[in-house]
Amino acid sequence: MSSLTPEQASQLKLTFVALLGDTDGFARTLYAKLFDQYPALRSMFANDMTQQREKLIATLAQVVRACDNLEALEPQLRELGQRHAEFGTLPAHYDALRAVFIDTLRETLGERFDVSAEAAWASLYDDVSKAMLGGMRQE
Repeated sequence: MSSLTPEQASQLKLTFVALLGDTDGFARTLYAKLFDQYPALRSMFANDMTQQREKLIATLAQVVRACDNLEALEPQLRELGQRHAEFGTLPAHYDALRAVFIDTLRETLGERFDVSAEAAWASLYDDVSKAMLGGMRQE
């Protein structure tokens, strides 16, 4: 399942540490950008986004911790995709979030988000999305 190299896994873990100083700020920025660029998606979320931001960061932390063995998380990721489908998430939403996610990482990490870091995060996102979409298709 994982297309990450050991170097990319290491880079993910290092850059994720840089996000830990303000994970809520990262999540707030991500959702603000998402709803700004795709206003129709706002209705899919609760008015109070506190729990959603916490879930995002917890899932992100879990995925980064396991990025050198994502296969172990595949059943959980497929189930997560299934739950997202129940909320009305479509495959196109994964593409929309991907662009916003990468842009938010670039903004948040600044110079630490170089070409190799972007490639690592993009690969991770793609691997996770593929597993989640697999769960969605089971729905």
